[in-house]
Amino acid sequence: MQGYLTIARGARVEIEIKKSRFIAHVKQVADAEEAAGFIDTIKLKHREAAHNVSAFVAGIDHKEQRCSDDGEPKGTAGLPVLEVLRRNNITNTVVVVTRYFGGIKLGAGGLIRAYGRAARQGIESAGMVRMEVFVKLVVEADYSLMGIIEREAADAGARRGKHLFREKVLLNFWVRNEKLEQTKKRLVEATNDALKLESKEEKYLSV
Repeated sequence: MQGYLTIARGARVEIEIKKSRFIAHVKQVADAEEAAGFIDTIKLKHREAAHNVSAFVAGIDHKEQRCSDDGEPKGTAGLPVLEVLRRNNITNTVVVVTRYFGGIKLGAGGLIRAYGRAARQGIESAGMVRMEVFVKLVVEADYSLMGIIEREAADAGARRGKHLFREKVLLNFWVRNEKLEQTKKRLVEATNDALKLESKEEKYLSV
């Protein structure tokens, strides 16, 4: 499993160009289906707008890519928005740029610049984050070793999960996949191997 870039949060940005209002709506999505649902939601909310142009990239491999001009001249709206996502190398992100026409035509070049600008400002407002694979590491040990284990895990960059307190303590950490073996070795050495280690599920977390 490889890491990927996506947006850090949802965003809404509005700009005005020659009396036309361009509103960029940006959202992080899990897949193409969620992206399509968000596009439909924005279209319904802004059904009186002249256009609701959209583009999204989804999948760890960026495999799902689609865009729509929504009535604007072909290639002047959806593609410029999609190009913003491509240039930033981000995925699992959808952008819808709503246009309320102001009465002044922009021409093909003007439309390309306007939709691209709205999308760029939307992405800038949302911010970007890198997602990496983390592995859940469960550590079983005596309570006397809990402080040492937590300190060593924190120093190794592990993220604390929910601990379970039984006959022995079960400490849960999320560790970056690339640092898993190094972290295990560190814990074994710090406790003279007086613990049990078990790697469990994986998930993507921001770094």
